[in-house]
Amino acid sequence: MRNNSLQRLLIVDDDSVLQTFLQDYLTQHDFEIFSLLTGEEIEDFLKKEAVDLILLDVILPGENGYHWLKWLKEHHSDIPVLMLSVKGECDDRVYGLEMGARDYLAKPADPRELLARINNILNCNVGANHQTSVEFGDFVFEIERCNLSRGDEYIRLTTTEAQLLKLFCTNINKT
Repeated sequence: MRNNSLQRLLIVDDDSVLQTFLQDYLTQHDFEIFSLLTGEEIEDFLKKEAVDLILLDVILPGENGYHWLKWLKEHHSDIPVLMLSVKGECDDRVYGLEMGARDYLAKPADPRELLARINNILNCNVGANHQTSVEFGDFVFEIERCNLSRGDEYIRLTTTEAQLLKLFCTNINKT
């Protein structure tokens, strides 16, 4: 059973010692942690589990982290990725960010800084889901007021309809 109070992180890094350290540290800060040693395991893992953030190394056996970042952006664009790598030169960091990583941190990283960056990313995601209105087709739904309109026409909703529409609009792309 999933504990909904814990945010779920996936660490993809071939350094098992680092994985163990991060798992211990982040678990103490109320995260549920999953770990993979290769990028090739990501696809199967994400078919079975949902995560809130992925920590992705660049240097991996098989395809590198940039390859998997591109794949994630194509197939799971809703999951933010934080690159965590010894490849910490400016060109490496910029390349990762340009490819769609939310953040890039060079190893070795201070665990408190990593935690702060993780929390910043996750807090930004929470804010992004709290839009004031959602448009679909010709309709506009004002989330806080539960008002639905089409053009200048106000559409009356029952309480149940308004609650359902609010639920759907605040959980876009979530099953």
